[in-house]
Amino acid sequence: MIRPFQLGDLLLVQRLGRQAAKLNIIQALLQPRPAMMIALGAVLPWAGGKANTYILRQQKNSLAQAGFIQASKRPSRAEADITFLAPALDTEWGHPAIWKKLLAHFVQEAAAQQINRIYADVPDQPLPVQTFSQIGFKLYTRQTIWRLNRRNAAITNLSSTEDMPSEYILRPLAPQDQWSLRRLYSQVTPKEVQLAEGTFHERVPFAVQNGHSSSSKYGQYVKPLILSWWHSSYSQTYVLTDDNELKGSLLIGRSHAGYWLRLLIDTSTPNTDYIHALLRYGLIAINAPNVNRPIYIGVRSYHGGMQSILSDYGFAPFTDVARMMRHVPLLARLPIRKAQPVLDPIHSPVPSTYMFPKQSYRGLRRASFKPDVSQHNRRSTPRSVKT
Repeated sequence: MIRPFQLGDLLLVQRLGRQAAKLNIIQALLQPRPAMMIALGAVLPWAGGKANTYILRQQKNSLAQAGFIQASKRPSRAEADITFLAPALDTEWGHPAIWKKLLAHFVQEAAAQQINRIYADVPDQPLPVQTFSQIGFKLYTRQTIWRLNRRNAAITNLSSTEDMPSEYILRPLAPQDQWSLRRLYSQVTPKEVQLAEGTFHERVPFAVQNGHSSSSKYGQYVKPLILSWWHSSYSQTYVLTDDNELKGSLLIGRSHAGYWLRLLIDTSTPNTDYIHALLRYGLIAINAPNVNRPIYIGVRSYHGGMQSILSDYGFAPFTDVARMMRHVPLLARLPIRKAQPVLDPIHSPVPSTYMFPKQSYRGLRRASFKPDVSQHNRRSTPRSVKT
């Protein structure tokens, strides 16, 4: 039986939360919170939580007895991220049957909540990836998380932004840059990744093409990830222009636990000056030599040539994840037109023959007919008149 979280499930979530698999890498690194606190946020009215928790309890099943799944909806987007699945497959009580039951149940709940896509950062291992694939999730890219530890010797001698070429301009993102960023994203991102992230084959309103985000009758505008950040309370996006042409972008997300760098640039070109300029600018903006929190950056499988550049700045591989997504089939009611025969209208009366029925006197001959003569005589006799 799978049902929403209740207050009586606190001990179960607390016990299994220590064995849960964290399936949202940015939230796990920048906003680490216990699963029990996230579950309470959705029950208590003053907590304001937006995560959903579903509990699995089956005492008669020897393989899948207990577990839970947590997922959170992305703000202003018809998308959701799976954050926790417990117990993990590499623990004593973990089993793929638990994950399959919980994932299949959440897909049905997502359809009822009008969610179009579900995402998960699955550990890049055969068993977790295969388990998600059997529920309909699709692997659309692999990602390696690189980490720069605090006070790394490789970044103590960072030069200032004055050493960059004079034709490069690094400035904060402006509203008129959104259309150029979307064009750059479509050029450097594979089509299957754009389709998985909901930005491919989308009808873009005219107002968005001029740099303003709005909605239209074609549906909600889905922004690329370089323009969206909801994992922490603060983020800043910068763009790099060369000869008045946008060449790259850098997003910096901050939290109490660390920093996250997100690059959008063409990594297939031999010229790596743009990549060095963006990384150097981001590390200087963070004040990396003096910061005491780790700095993370995600490198996807189609970002070639980034490994050697990150190693020069002191980054080291931290973990590997497989980014997976599932489209949610939404229920829709469409009217079905039933063909009916059409009758031609009649404009004039149709002539027809009419025959009167023949009257039968057989019954009258058999019946005795005795008229009441007394009444007739009484009425015809004149009354006597006294004189």
